[in-house]
Amino acid sequence: MNLFTFNFKNVISIFLLLLGIYSLLLMIIQPKVIMFQNIQQKNYSFAQEFIYGNKAPNIIVGSSMAARMKNEFLSEDFVNLSFAGGSVLTGLQTIKKSGFIPKTIYIEENIIFRDKDQKLIDAVFYPLWWKVKKYIFVLQEKYQPLNIIISKLKGSYGKSHEEYMKEIRNEHIYKMNLMIHKKNLIMPFILDQSKLDNLKSLINYFEENGTLVFFFEMPIAKELENSAQLKRQRDIIKNNFENEWLEIPKLNKYMTEDGIHLMYKSAYTFSFTFQERAESLLEEIK
Repeated sequence: MNLFTFNFKNVISIFLLLLGIYSLLLMIIQPKVIMFQNIQQKNYSFAQEFIYGNKAPNIIVGSSMAARMKNEFLSEDFVNLSFAGGSVLTGLQTIKKSGFIPKTIYIEENIIFRDKDQKLIDAVFYPLWWKVKKYIFVLQEKYQPLNIIISKLKGSYGKSHEEYMKEIRNEHIYKMNLMIHKKNLIMPFILDQSKLDNLKSLINYFEENGTLVFFFEMPIAKELENSAQLKRQRDIIKNNFENEWLEIPKLNKYMTEDGIHLMYKSAYTFSFTFQERAESLLEEIK
């Protein structure tokens, strides 16, 4: 029994020592983590970054479509809390549970009724443990050693911003994906009332706390803009909410890689247009 206790104490001591050394190394190196092992881990890390400090008065929530507006494209007054493969409801619930009340929230309308990722929310807000990770930052998802290693390799051998800006669309892949989206979007839209009720509840919560809430649409291929599903979805939003829409000109200069996701250059350009229009709208309603 004494030997077991002695060994256990040794293991704990070694673990704490290694944790301390690793924490010190991270504080010295301050690695920029840009790569993750999978989409789920990336979303988990993204939520943690917001919860533990990456906040701003203006927050964007949405799906992978809005996520194309990378935070590095935005000013310090904006944070994009849109998740790859995720939903508006996940972003709104994350903000609410964090206790933060933003000045404005911009809600992407394109894929607004997708299920929230309850598994992600439960994981990032695991009782007590999520508060521990605020102070022992090395336990946060992005600081796993493998993420730091592959991020370093990506930084050394990956494409630069200039190279991404020069990317050319693969027209064959684009046309195939466009055809798939056309078929999907002509299907009847069936509203899940529980998702609409959840959206109403979350928007009411923020508005009661002084937040201004706006809707907006991400640019998509012209052939998809007036599809049956999207028209029905717009009608539902406009019939159930009185919130202002952030109207952004649908210019031909915005190109998608698959019909719905903006290419890097277009996302970069759109991010600036979005912010300019958001600031103008706030001035208009003062």
